[in-house]
Formats: sequence, structure tokens, C-alpha cells
Amino acid sequence: HAGLGYGVGWTFLVWGALNGFYQWAGLATRSLWRRAGEALPGVAASRALHVARVLVTFHLIAIAWVFFRAASVGDALTILQRIGARIGEFPGLVARYPFTAEHGFGFAMIGLLVVVEVFDERRSLFERIAAAPVWLRWGVYYLVIFALLLFGRWQATEFIYMQF
Repeated sequence: HAGLGYGVGWTFLVWGALNGFYQWAGLATRSLWRRAGEALPGVAASRALHVARVLVTFHLIAIAWVFFRAASVGDALTILQRIGARIGEFPGLVARYPFTAEHGFGFAMIGLLVVVEVFDERRSLFERIAAAPVWLRWGVYYLVIFALLLFGRWQATEFIYMQF
């Protein structure tokens, strides 16, 4: 009943229901995935399957977030319908809008996050930093502080849950 007494909208409830359904589906199919992995050990352990699972999870969660941010369930469904209807237009959109430095920076940051995530899978990033020489560790600390100062948002913003 968390949230119901606070006057939340249907969009929030759909968002929560989708996330709950995803959790249930993951648990319900766990043994199926385990048996498939035993039958196809090379495929189940492959990097490609892991990447595919991450991409599917990302897109399912992104769909749920459309409901979280939409003004109404109808608006969310319209947004999702329009996304689906315009997928074929993606190459034309890429050609129509020039690639800018902002885009490049965004893609570079996404790439950096992917690299960090891959390294973190094998050994925690915090463990790696803690084990690094002092000069490198403090260099990382200063780099993080500099990035926060450079890219941080310092103006006041409305707390997102106040919109419900």
C-alpha cells in the first residue's frame, strides 16, 4: 500500500506494476534459463548473451519509466506508440541532424560508463582505486571532484516526487 495514501496517479501505479512484473517474470523463468544454460553452456556463458540481457533489461525499464514521467496513462501509451511507429525513421533522423560536440561528449560519457561497468564486473572499482598507488588514487579523486564541479547542476530543482 506504499504510496497509495499519498494521492499518486495511475502512471505511478503502472510504473510500479511493470517493475513488479519484471521481477516476478525474472524469478519465474530463472530455472528455465538455468536449464537452457546447462544445455548450451557455451552460449549461456557468452558475452553476447550477457550484453543482450542487459539491453533487454534496459529497454524494459525505459518503457516503465515512460509511465513514471507521463502526465497520464493515455499519454504514456501514446508516447510508446509513437516511438514504435517511428523506429524506421531513425536513419533519416540521424542524417537530418548534424553531429555536434555535445553529442560526441554524451557518447564519450556513455562509453566511459560502459568501460567502468565492464571493469567493475571483474573487480570493484572502489577496490581498484584503493589498491592503486597514492598518486593515482588522489588523481582519480581530484578528477571526480573536477567533473562534479564542471558538470554538476547547482540551481535548485523541484524534488521529483512532489509532482505526484
